[in-house]
Amino acid sequence: KKNIAALTSFMLAYMGVEASAPHITDLENPKKNYPMIMIVLVIVGMTLSTIGGSVVSMVLHGQISSNEGVVQALQVLISPGKNSWGVIALGCLVSFGVMAQVSSWIVSPTEAILFVATKRLLPPRFKKVNNTEVQVPLLILQEIIVTIWAAVLTFGSGSSGGNVSFQTAISLTVLIYLSAYLLFFIAYFVVIFKKKDLPRDYQIPGGQAGKIIVAGAGLLLSAAAMVTAFFV
Repeated sequence: KKNIAALTSFMLAYMGVEASAPHITDLENPKKNYPMIMIVLVIVGMTLSTIGGSVVSMVLHGQISSNEGVVQALQVLISPGKNSWGVIALGCLVSFGVMAQVSSWIVSPTEAILFVATKRLLPPRFKKVNNTEVQVPLLILQEIIVTIWAAVLTFGSGSSGGNVSFQTAISLTVLIYLSAYLLFFIAYFVVIFKKKDLPRDYQIPGGQAGKIIVAGAGLLLSAAAMVTAFFV
């Protein structure tokens, strides 16, 4: 069961690609180019995740810390037994990469939330943007919520160490994502069956059967992944 629960951290590595959907119309020939982009993203993501995870598992033995494993592996490879300037420098670069990744995840949903606000489904102040079209009120609200949750997860693990905070954060993130994905797929089925005449900038190849297969597979996998997130 513990191994099944660990799958949630791997699921998270492949989430977030839906943030690219609003930019489909910016592509030339999106029906051809967008699937190719998604295929390349999946291949690159799987390759990098496999290489990174394999290196850490080959270098470290026994219990691997969830939040320090990468730095521990760098220490063994560069300067066993001590933190040299190389380990510190690479650790800082890893931290910057994590911050950039988290920042992109936080910012990506604001496009959709702004659209919801423009439809008067949120308070009017949330549809305000500055001179460069940045959704400042939404970003401030997200910053407050994320900071509070980060503090709770960071300082709430007590003497159990960072692993509990890391796994809790991963599981919560995956559950939130999967909840949204389930709603996306259900909404998509409603659209393809009841709103067939709506104009679309992009169509999944394969006609109606292709749409059902792709969306059905996504719905089943999301539901199965959500179940595994509750295993301890």
